[in-house]
Amino acid sequence: MKKRIIIGVVLFFMVLLIPFKTISYDDGGTRTFTSLTYKAIFWNEVKENNPNAKNGLELLIFPNNFKSLNTIKYERGTQKYKTIYVGDNSKVVSIVSNQKYPKGYVYDYVEIHSNTEPYGLTVFLKGNFKNVKEQDFNKNAENTFRLIGNLSYIKYVKSNNKEIIARFKRNKIR
Repeated sequence: MKKRIIIGVVLFFMVLLIPFKTISYDDGGTRTFTSLTYKAIFWNEVKENNPNAKNGLELLIFPNNFKSLNTIKYERGTQKYKTIYVGDNSKVVSIVSNQKYPKGYVYDYVEIHSNTEPYGLTVFLKGNFKNVKEQDFNKNAENTFRLIGNLSYIKYVKSNNKEIIARFKRNKIR
């Protein structure tokens, strides 16, 4: 009986500790091993003609439950404003004004387009607009679409000259 319990415990820990997803190559040299209780990432920075390329190991315990404290605070902060309607002005303004925008950008004001479909938002931003890329706002757009149910599109615009920085449609967000 005692022998069966020991074998059962050993098998249980083997299931928890042995990676069930073998190897996946994400970029030039990163290998990832995942089990139920940990995730080991062996990364290798691959750059042409760079003798100072770095190698490393990251070990995450309970990887499916891992989130940084900043991510948790951010999600809790905006999640409470979730709404199904673009026309819910106070919640929509809270969602877009409380987001963390890419470095150098600050929320100024928002225009809510809720009179006719498709419903949308134009978010006006102040800040340093050098080297701006549409993909810098992808996370903001994803978060906004997740929190506003009937939002069809969102535009990010420079406050000073009304030039469009980035635009996203719900059905085309990556």
